[in-house]
Amino acid sequence: MLKELQVKNFAIIDDVKIGFAKGLNVLTGETGAGKTLIIEAINLLMGERADSSLIREGEDKLLVQGYFDFSTNKAAKEYLLRENLIEDDDPCDDVVITREVSRKGRNRAFINGIFTQLTTLKNLSSLSIDVHGQYEHQYLLEPGTHIEVVDKLGRDGIENAKKEYLLSLEKYEKKKLEIKDLKKLKAERERKLSDLRYRLDE
Repeated sequence: MLKELQVKNFAIIDDVKIGFAKGLNVLTGETGAGKTLIIEAINLLMGERADSSLIREGEDKLLVQGYFDFSTNKAAKEYLLRENLIEDDDPCDDVVITREVSRKGRNRAFINGIFTQLTTLKNLSSLSIDVHGQYEHQYLLEPGTHIEVVDKLGRDGIENAKKEYLLSLEKYEKKKLEIKDLKKLKAERERKLSDLRYRLDE
């Protein structure tokens, strides 16, 4: 969840901070008020490309910073751990993502103050943020998210069934490997027998 967004020197925006509450948050305003710029700023935190033309006139660089709560997002926490961007005991309730773009072409990204690549931001955002408009990508239409949605809806009701399934799947995969090894041994045995028969015939 995005808790707070700070945007500085971004197009017509001088310096603004927006706090978000749990649940539905609505940005309203007249045409040209800057609603779309806020979405574009969030897109920068998601790893979208940026260039110096976005920098406010008369300024040297733009800054977009987001404060996120990933404490209930298991996939995002696991990804941050794999990338060594958090510690095991980090509650993940105040993760800071920062983008800086300068007129000299320097385009930098940070997670919790650690320099990172844009691909890392993209991977993290795919696990935590879904920005879409009319006719654009929607989270529910992405097949990879369906199991997660079902798990969240079923919660405790399907937890035992899921555990049993995973145990059965593990046993199945193990047996599958055993069969593969046995088939390999059989093929090797037949190859050796064939070779011995050939030698015997000679």
